[in-house]
Amino acid sequence: MGISRLSTKTVFFYSLSGLVSSLPLLPIAIILPEWYARDLGLGLVTTGIIIALARFLDLFTDPIIGFLVDRVRWRGYRYKPFIILGALLVSAGFIFLSYPSSPVTGWHLGVGLFILYTGWSLFQIPYTSWGAVISTHSYDRTRLTGARELFGMIGLLLSIFISLVAVSYLDYSPFKTLAYAASIIAIPCIYLLIRWIPEPSFTTPFESIKVAHMRSLFKFQPCRKLFLCWFLNSLANGIPAVLLPFVMTDFFQLDKNSIYSYLIAYFLAGAIGATLWIRTSKQWGKRLVWQIAIWINIFCFAQVLWMGPETSSLFWIVCVITGLTLGADLALPPSIQADVMESDRAKNKVDRTAVCFSISSLISKLALSLAICIPFLGLGLAHSDTASVPSSSILIYYVIVPIFLKASVAFILLKPFTSDESPSAA
Repeated sequence: MGISRLSTKTVFFYSLSGLVSSLPLLPIAIILPEWYARDLGLGLVTTGIIIALARFLDLFTDPIIGFLVDRVRWRGYRYKPFIILGALLVSAGFIFLSYPSSPVTGWHLGVGLFILYTGWSLFQIPYTSWGAVISTHSYDRTRLTGARELFGMIGLLLSIFISLVAVSYLDYSPFKTLAYAASIIAIPCIYLLIRWIPEPSFTTPFESIKVAHMRSLFKFQPCRKLFLCWFLNSLANGIPAVLLPFVMTDFFQLDKNSIYSYLIAYFLAGAIGATLWIRTSKQWGKRLVWQIAIWINIFCFAQVLWMGPETSSLFWIVCVITGLTLGADLALPPSIQADVMESDRAKNKVDRTAVCFSISSLISKLALSLAICIPFLGLGLAHSDTASVPSSSILIYYVIVPIFLKASVAFILLKPFTSDESPSAA
């Protein structure tokens, strides 16, 4: 099937493209909505509706792409053609959105987002699925996913740095700067991935995947359990991320521009934490280590409840420690999923790895969408004057709800995913 043990060079060349997949996240999520809505004059309502519709369509493309990756072969290649096509579409959509029509129209934004979202899914689903089957060794899969997510966090930090340089020193559009920077950086990263990483050859004959296999995936108990963990954990991470600007300005009474320094501390700690959790999981097992990280996150996050403007400096410590636990959230679940899919291939004699990762992608996107809707709707319905929402109400969604969700994941993780779980995967 895959390589039995992985060299450091293989891990590096594979994981380097994690940089590529994360570079568009900040500009699309934070910079683009305000740029089109306010600076270009499209309006908040129109921009919001178009982004919501594009995200909604994006949810349905993920399972289709996963099915095609598991079923289609082009000249014997399974992952590489989709990755190349996806990278080209992301670059095209990114640059297309950088040059809005004059006057700006909703159609331009909608088409650009559809191209970019489709391209990102075409890149990300085969890329993560490939990582699950490169090696037959459980700990090597953890090394791969950990290194991939490490480069992903480096990509986020790099996008923050490029944005600050574009605005502060170049007086240039941060979105346009990131579009060209991401396209240029992607070229060597993807070349090394395609050139040096071999596609796995399955020695066991698997049945060709059918639509029925997609439905039956939900009957496989380890997958159902893992999907639930994905959803709850993504929701628990998404809600505080959405409310962070409100907490910093309304609760801690800090300048809104200071959010960049806190984000840098958070993601830098996550990058460091990923390597620590990976090493720890080799001795203690992935499932147990993920539980430990969750409980540390819960304990640390709960301290915000007694903080206030006078203790805002302590919020740095919260960001750093929860950032360290983010490393476990990013590195360990994909590796656990790879172990689950190995068990699925052995028991059910069908390879649906890409379908499983596409469903995880769909679940994460759905959870992040709900992470926006739940606090906004809850706070909006409870308080008619959204300009003066009490801090206590914000903290319910920022702290209490995520703690409950995280604790639910920790309790689900008490039992193994599969009966043949190895010690390094335990």
